[in-house]
Amino acid sequence: MKGIFRRTCLCRNTFPYHMRYADLELPTRGEFPHGLESPQFIKKMDKNLPWYFTHYRSMHIWPRDGDGWDDLESEERHGDLHMYYTLAWWKLGADIMDPQM
Repeated sequence: MKGIFRRTCLCRNTFPYHMRYADLELPTRGEFPHGLESPQFIKKMDKNLPWYFTHYRSMHIWPRDGDGWDDLESEERHGDLHMYYTLAWWKLGADIMDPQM
């Protein structure tokens, strides 16, 4: 029993295990599970994004009208704003360094 638990933890706590679906995107977020269409996973077009921008916070937390997402002093939005501006600066730097992108 101890060996099984140790094997499971070792394989599930590795970086490649969590990166299995890192290059997939779910474009039909709004239609599932409330609609009849099942989600279709597609390959992401931009492969140059760092892995931390494909984390679940950046994938599933989207601004919606009426939930206070534009309140810049809100504690739960500081991480998202920091991530957004970091991504913007990272893409700007990528365009400056490699204008052929």
